[in-house]
Amino acid sequence: MSTDAGTEKKENTISTHKIADLLNLKGPQVGNSFWCSTGDLVIDAVHMMVANNVGALLVFDFGEEATDRKRKMADINYQAVAGIISERDYMKKIIVDGRSSQLTKVGEIMTRQTNLITVTPETPMIQAMELMVENHIRHIPVVDSGKMAGLVSIRDVVRIVVQDHREEVDRLREFISGGYM
Repeated sequence: MSTDAGTEKKENTISTHKIADLLNLKGPQVGNSFWCSTGDLVIDAVHMMVANNVGALLVFDFGEEATDRKRKMADINYQAVAGIISERDYMKKIIVDGRSSQLTKVGEIMTRQTNLITVTPETPMIQAMELMVENHIRHIPVVDSGKMAGLVSIRDVVRIVVQDHREEVDRLREFISGGYM
């Protein structure tokens, strides 16, 4: 598409976006994504999810190393990822099974790292969406050069899709009204 100045204007669509675009849209909070450790109680992980309005937490296992809760995710190696705990894990493995969230550790009910599906910042957004749909998941960890780059949710993806559609509607309105060049 050409602008009035004759320069090319880049149009992002769901087919051209990469996960990096989504991480940039999320802004500085992406490096501070919420997480817990394998030894935390499930009730504490659930409280963290509720307090921060998120549906999943990455779970880390730092071994005997003392862990600073304010540690940025981007500083954590992927090898420390033990898994992910989601609302679905809580419902299936605590509520349905009749277990106590006050006695059960996150490491007992999380989805293990060996079963995690991950993407990189360079993964096309459409591919991430397909992975989420095909695997019935709503959260996908982003790994960049062996380090955690963030956690992307289906809500994040939908936000970009809606933004793209609004921009397309605006372009079409401008075209229809004759202001499009």
